[in-house]
Amino acid sequence: MYKRIKFLLSIILSALLILTTIPFASAQNDTVASEPNVTVSITASGGNGQIIENMGMPDEAVRKYGIIGNYARGTKFVLTAKETDCEFLYWKDTISRRVISRDKTYVAIAGTNISISAVFRSPSTDKKLVMFQNSNGYIISSEYADDTRTISVPSNPSMHGYIFNSWLLNGNAQAFNNNTINVSELSGDSVYIASYTQSPAYYNINVIGGSGSGRYIYNEKLVVSLDESLIPEGKVFAYWSNGKDILSYDKTYTFYVGADAYIYAVYDAVAPAQKQPAISVVVADMNTSAGKFTFLSERSLPLDCEFVETGILIHTSESFDLDTSGISKAKALSQAPSGQFSITKCSMSAGSIWYARAYMIYIKDGASNIIYSDVVNTAPN
Repeated sequence: MYKRIKFLLSIILSALLILTTIPFASAQNDTVASEPNVTVSITASGGNGQIIENMGMPDEAVRKYGIIGNYARGTKFVLTAKETDCEFLYWKDTISRRVISRDKTYVAIAGTNISISAVFRSPSTDKKLVMFQNSNGYIISSEYADDTRTISVPSNPSMHGYIFNSWLLNGNAQAFNNNTINVSELSGDSVYIASYTQSPAYYNINVIGGSGSGRYIYNEKLVVSLDESLIPEGKVFAYWSNGKDILSYDKTYTFYVGADAYIYAVYDAVAPAQKQPAISVVVADMNTSAGKFTFLSERSLPLDCEFVETGILIHTSESFDLDTSGISKAKALSQAPSGQFSITKCSMSAGSIWYARAYMIYIKDGASNIIYSDVVNTAPN
């Protein structure tokens, strides 16, 4: 019993020491007003289809040859793909090579530069579309091929928190001979989607200043609650932090587990006057032998703000933002003001160090703003 009490006391003392040394994580809340300089390029490809902007509205316009111009962040474009002697297939983000929608009507929001293509196919073609996508819509491979072709099945794509299971065609798992596909055996266009099963791995969550510590599986919902008896005299609860970024201003913080984490209750003399936008990023997984790193971001936006866009930036230097040349950017498709987003960077050279930070664009009081997380890197601990 004495050893157990001594052990618990050592944990409490360590926690109190950490709480007194955590810096006030306010850097991410220094929002920067953005200029109306988002480049928008929208085109139709692969057939005689058209793009109709604001269909049925007084300002309806045909955009067959595209929209190219600069627009304010937050500008919305209601786009409808019109089939004219052709078949609409999907909307594609040409920057990230992702299928972003298969609905004929798509709402694009100008957060960062946009380049969208409405992809059509002519019914007169005798070639078949063979496409492989991961579950996030990223196009791994895509081509039109005739019946004389044999197409190789791409390598199994990885996904953080999950294990690749099979390629699905029309919802059915596929078995391939010699990892190839004979186009002559396909009845028509074929889109293969990667399917996964959840990984059995557990993640360790340590909560300092509240309840919720334990081991959890990926994507398990966790509710962290403040222990008000631990608030130092003369202080009030300010927010939850991961040691760098602000996670939540609420005493009860709910999220979905995606990585090992320390979560700290941070105190101040005065509580924040109001909730502020919050964005964070962590290195969720490191597989140095395979050259793969996964970055996980989490965002939270108050009700008085309008969400525009969020994503993760990756660069080889420690200082960068959206305007830095040479950055890699992955944009989340979700339009939810709160949630998580992860990306996996592959084919990294052994020993190389990469840096990542999350960003979020939002509108408040009619003005657009950008908020950044702190920077994390893949350097070994």
